[in-house]
Amino acid sequence: MILLANLLGLALDILIYPFPAREHYIQSPTVDIHFTLALAIVSVIVTLIIEVKVRGIWRFFYEYFPIRGKKFIMVEK
Repeated sequence: MILLANLLGLALDILIYPFPAREHYIQSPTVDIHFTLALAIVSVIVTLIIEVKVRGIWRFFYEYFPIRGKKFIMVEK
């Protein structure tokens, strides 16, 4: 998605030269803050969903709200 948006921005930069008066209307999608905000929100939600699938719902909530305290487990190599 980001690669496509950046390539589109490169192509739009080339299109600006014949139409300099339309520079305000021809912009890359990555210029807008809403695009960056949407990518950030989607990536956080996807990361949380993957974490729930890997750990399970109860371990996921316990990671953020430890009721009995955190237990540190040493992993031997």
